[in-house]
Amino acid sequence: MEKLFLHIVLDEKFPDSAHDLFEATSPNTSDYILLGKKHPIKHLKKIQPKRINYTKILNPLFISSLKKYQAVFMHGMTKLNLEIIARSSNKVNFVWIGMGFDYYDLIYNDDNKLYEKGTLNLKKELDRQTEKKQKNTKIKFKIKNKIHQILYRKHKNKKKILNKINYFSPVLESEYNLIKEKYSDFKPKYVFWNYGNLGKAITTYKESETNKETSILLGNSATATNNHKEVIELLSKTNLDKIDKVIMPLNYGSKIYAEKIKEFGVKKIGEKIKTIEDFIPPNDYMKLLETCKTVIMNHKRQQAGFNISATLYFGSRVILNEKNPFYKYYKNEGVILNNIKELLDDPSLLHKELSVEEKLKNKTIITKLRSWDTALEKTKQLIETVSKKNT
Repeated sequence: MEKLFLHIVLDEKFPDSAHDLFEATSPNTSDYILLGKKHPIKHLKKIQPKRINYTKILNPLFISSLKKYQAVFMHGMTKLNLEIIARSSNKVNFVWIGMGFDYYDLIYNDDNKLYEKGTLNLKKELDRQTEKKQKNTKIKFKIKNKIHQILYRKHKNKKKILNKINYFSPVLESEYNLIKEKYSDFKPKYVFWNYGNLGKAITTYKESETNKETSILLGNSATATNNHKEVIELLSKTNLDKIDKVIMPLNYGSKIYAEKIKEFGVKKIGEKIKTIEDFIPPNDYMKLLETCKTVIMNHKRQQAGFNISATLYFGSRVILNEKNPFYKYYKNEGVILNNIKELLDDPSLLHKELSVEEKLKNKTIITKLRSWDTALEKTKQLIETVSKKNT
C-alpha cells in the first residue's frame, strides 16, 4: 500500500502512541524516520523507524521525496527539522506536533521568568559550571560543531520557516493563542491533537485495591523549570510524619541538576526523599503514581501533562503553579485542583484527601478528555483535516 504520511520522530516516549493511533485509524499508511544512526534507540518500542544520517537532509533527492506524502508530521521542532522545512518546497504539507520545548521560545521573551528566585540562582550556578567545562572541550568537537553550523545554516530564521507549516498542534490550544497574540503573522492553522499515552495507560492499567501508601509526588524531571527548591523549602517546614515518601522523578533532564536537587532535598527533608533516577516500566510507574495522594508541580509553563492527568485520574490532590497553563485549562473543565499559593496559605492541604465525590468528578473529566477512545477520534479528525490540504 502506498504510504500517505511521513512521521519524523525523536527517540522519546511519546511517538509510540502516535504510531498506535495512526495504525488503529489508518493502518499501514505511515512511514517513520529517525534522524541519526550513531546512538542506539532508548525510548521507541513500537516504532521501527528508518534511520538516516544527518547529512541525508542536505540531499535534494531526499528533500524532493517529501512531496509524495499527503502530510509530513514533525514530532518536535528541532534545528534539523527546521532545516528540512527550510529546504523543502512550499507544496509539502507539514504538520507540527508540538512537544513544549520546541515552542516555549515563541511564548516567553525572558526564560528567567519561568524560575522562582532560589531555583534561578541554582540554575545560574549550574550554567556557569557547564560553561566552564565547555571551555575545556576538545578541539575536535569544536571543529565538528563549526562544520555543522556551516552545513546546516538555513534553520536560523525560525519564525520565517515556521510559516511554511500548514498545521500546528501544541499541547494546549491556549498556547497556540499566546503565540498568535505575539506574532499576528503566524500562519500555521491550529489543529487539536494529543499523544494518547495516558489513554493507553489507563485503559490497560488495573488499579490497586489494597494500596495504603501515602506519598507526595514532586515534579516530573531533572529540569529547573520544576522549581523544586521552593517546594522542598516549604515541605521542610511542614509536618511530614504522615507522609511515607516525597518522590522526585529525576530520570529525565540534566544529570548535574538532578545531583544538586537531590542533595538539597536530602539535606532539607532527609530520608523521606526518594528519587527516581533510572527508567521505570510504564505499568510500574503507574503503580508508583497511584501511591501519590498529593502531587505538587511548580512549573510556570505547560509541563508534566501525563503526570498531572494520571494522578487526577487516580484521585490525587493535585497542586499546580497558578501560572501553569494546565491550571487554567483544567479549572475551566471543572477539575478539582489547587495552586501553590493555596498550599502556602494552608500547608495542611498536604494531608487532606479529596472527597469520594471530588475524586469521581475528576476521574470522569479526565476519562472524557484523555481516554484512548477520545484519542482515536481526534486522530481520525486530524487525518481528515490535514488530508484536505492535498485534495
